[in-house]
Amino acid sequence: MREVVGFVLIANGVEPGSLQPTSTLMVSLSNHAQQSRQPIRR
Repeated sequence: MREVVGFVLIANGVEPGSLQPTSTLMVSLSNHAQQSRQPIRR
Protein backbone atom coordinates (compact mmCIF):
# COMPACT_ATOMS: atom_id res chain seq x y z
CA MET A 1 0.00 0.00 0.00
CA ARG A 2 2.92 2.36 0.61
CA GLU A 3 3.77 2.34 -3.09
CA VAL A 4 0.14 3.17 -3.94
CA VAL A 5 0.07 6.04 -1.45
CA GLY A 6 3.30 7.41 -2.92
CA PHE A 7 1.83 7.23 -6.41
CA VAL A 8 -1.30 9.08 -5.24
CA LEU A 9 0.81 11.82 -3.65
CA ILE A 10 2.78 12.21 -6.89
CA ALA A 11 -0.43 12.31 -8.91
CA ASN A 12 -1.82 15.01 -6.60
CA GLY A 13 1.37 17.03 -6.99
CA VAL A 14 1.20 16.84 -10.79
CA GLU A 15 -2.54 17.48 -11.06
CA PRO A 16 -3.86 19.32 -7.97
CA GLY A 17 -7.24 19.71 -9.67
CA SER A 18 -7.82 15.94 -9.74
CA LEU A 19 -8.03 15.38 -6.01
CA GLN A 20 -11.49 13.81 -6.14
CA PRO A 21 -10.72 11.33 -8.95
CA THR A 22 -7.50 10.35 -7.16
CA SER A 23 -9.36 9.90 -3.89
CA THR A 24 -11.91 7.71 -5.65
CA LEU A 25 -9.09 5.69 -7.17
CA MET A 26 -7.48 5.33 -3.77
CA VAL A 27 -10.73 4.06 -2.26
CA SER A 28 -11.15 1.60 -5.14
CA LEU A 29 -7.62 0.29 -4.61
CA SER A 30 -8.20 0.02 -0.86
CA ASN A 31 -11.45 -1.89 -1.36
CA HIS A 32 -9.80 -4.16 -3.93
CA ALA A 33 -6.94 -4.86 -1.52
CA GLN A 34 -9.37 -5.76 1.28
CA GLN A 35 -11.36 -8.04 -1.03
CA SER A 36 -8.14 -9.71 -2.18
CA ARG A 37 -7.05 -10.34 1.40
CA GLN A 38 -10.29 -12.01 2.51
CA PRO A 39 -9.92 -15.19 0.38
CA ILE A 40 -6.27 -15.49 1.48
CA ARG A 41 -7.24 -15.38 5.16
CA ARG A 42 -9.83 -18.09 4.62
